[in-house]
Amino acid sequence: MASPADGLALVNGQISSTLSVADRGLAYGDGLFETMRVECGVPLLASLHWQRLQLGLERLAIPVAIEDARRQLQTLLGLAAARGCRSGVVKLIVTRGNGGRGFGPPPDPSPTLLLSWHALPARPQRGPGRGLELRICGQRLPHRPWLVGLKHLNCLEYVLARLELGD
Repeated sequence: MASPADGLALVNGQISSTLSVADRGLAYGDGLFETMRVECGVPLLASLHWQRLQLGLERLAIPVAIEDARRQLQTLLGLAAARGCRSGVVKLIVTRGNGGRGFGPPPDPSPTLLLSWHALPARPQRGPGRGLELRICGQRLPHRPWLVGLKHLNCLEYVLARLELGD
């Protein structure tokens, strides 16, 4: 169900819904994300999200201060609350920012922080005797030991798996 704050987004602390076509997150998947459930204006399990994000930023050598991300999150939560939304989902994406062509990152990157607000997803109807349905997917996930535990932007295998399973 949509909320009055759906589509609300901050890019580097400013209300916006656009990224540069030169952003490395778009061009190369060069970045990380966290998806946080928010209840009554408070992100649940926030310390775990910040720890994982910090680990990923260090591992990928993306120079973002966690405090900047925290401040921007508080700004987004305030804007959502002003629209009457105190429970929902926040997606936080950090990219290395704009860069030229090629896989080599720029020597002095200017990272991009994107935070967006979303309504809670609809839950499937479950009645007595109805549990979860499990299916096996033919799509296999790659072995990437360096990226284990990180929510990185290279999630195409998950997209393909979801496509295979359909609705």
